[in-house]
Amino acid sequence: GGSDPANGIYFRPEGKDFTLVGGSATPGKIDPDSYTQHPTEETVGRHWSALNRRVPLMSHAEFFRGYTGVYTVTPDQMPVIDLLDGIDGLFVCTGFSGRGFKLAPAVGAVVADLVFDGGTRLADISSMRIDRF
Repeated sequence: GGSDPANGIYFRPEGKDFTLVGGSATPGKIDPDSYTQHPTEETVGRHWSALNRRVPLMSHAEFFRGYTGVYTVTPDQMPVIDLLDGIDGLFVCTGFSGRGFKLAPAVGAVVADLVFDGGTRLADISSMRIDRF
């Protein structure tokens, strides 16, 4: 497997007979009422071309199926960690754009401080407040 930032894709073996290929795009806002988990022909073509540039032997492979997923991102690509006004006790932790699993232990400790102590000294999270928007 590998990651190819120059072509915007990643790929790895999937079982004995398949290769999983993926990439990312920034399409802007997504309408949840019309979102589909099926990639467009344009997306498949873009990833297929990128894979073939990196691994020319893959040009002999066949596309089997695809699916898409959504990252939660904010306009500035930074997460929101904040207590929301108007709803007592509601803390929001969102917009980690796929990095949340890596940051979960540290963020969990910060949020625990916020919930139990009303603040934290573990990290300066002032830049992650919702009112920056």
